Amino acid sequence: MSFESWVVAICDRFVSQRTFDLVVAPALADLEFEEAAGRRSRIGCRAAVLRAIAGGIGQDLRRGSGGFLKLTLLSASYYLLPIMVLASTFRTWSGFVIAAVLMLLFTDLHYRGCAARTGHRPWPGPGGRFAVVAGSLPALLSPRWATLIVNRVERDFLRAAGGLGTLTPATPVAA
Repeated sequence: MSFESWVVAICDRFVSQRTFDLVVAPALADLEFEEAAGRRSRIGCRAAVLRAIAGGIGQDLRRGSGGFLKLTLLSASYYLLPIMVLASTFRTWSGFVIAAVLMLLFTDLHYRGCAARTGHRPWPGPGGRFAVVAGSLPALLSPRWATLIVNRVERDFLRAAGGLGTLTPATPVAA
């Protein structure tokens, strides 16, 4: 299989047709021209095409990031059922609760970071790992506090998922 055929096969699976036409196809044309003219090394020309593919994949991900993030946020609420099923593995209810709250808050922190990296405005929540751990400690002592945290995170996930189509990006994503 030639390099060009390999590029077309990869792009067929991972890059949209629009991105292929606007980004990768011109890079392939440049590859053919540069190799025929002998101006650049073969490795340099192929590296330029690979860079175009990577840029095209990044462009497609940024363009479709709202859909990806929405699907991810909606599926996060399904994690609550396995947590409840595994409750019997913990010796005490408070041990289970703190583990569940920690996992949920770290998931929330991760998804808020994903929202920010894709240009969407993240929802409020703990700002880092220390804040996540500190915010979950009251759940060890108070089941009511744990319930409030779980309800808040679930509500934030669902609001974010429902509003992704209408959210205005916080900052433009650099290409």
